[in-house]
Amino acid sequence: MTKPNQFTGQADALVAYVFDNTRERMMNIPEGTRYRIWAEYYINPNESEATFGTVGFDVRTYKPLWRNVIWANRLAADWSIGAQRLLHMVGGVDNTLSLIANAQSPIDPSINYAYQTRLAPLRGFNANARNGSHMALFNSELRIPLWSTLSSRPVDTELLQ
Repeated sequence: MTKPNQFTGQADALVAYVFDNTRERMMNIPEGTRYRIWAEYYINPNESEATFGTVGFDVRTYKPLWRNVIWANRLAADWSIGAQRLLHMVGGVDNTLSLIANAQSPIDPSINYAYQTRLAPLRGFNANARNGSHMALFNSELRIPLWSTLSSRPVDTELLQ
């Protein structure tokens, strides 16, 4: 079902706390912890039913195990608040060439969604593997840069790092 575009004005407030003590061991190989905690709320002064907001956090840790082998963990959650909601579409990876969506995960038409967002990475799943107005995810991966980990000499080119 197609709906016409709607334009409206909103007033908003955003509060966030960011912590980051990561450092780059080499290109795309961080070490340390970073997190962000936030709350935001939007209101439309002309419509009392047009409130929208989110509360959430995103915590990431990067732990070196051996040489440049990193154990990366991410814990994130986000809750929609207000009369309108944020549609979280979980799945897929960043910078993908194909945005194949999962048609087996339909969007609930009874919820008043104002905006949508894609949440990645959830490797091994198509975009929209799960969706809804609240989300939580935990992601853990072992990152192994082969050449710089297995070589006893420094790598001179960024291509092989």
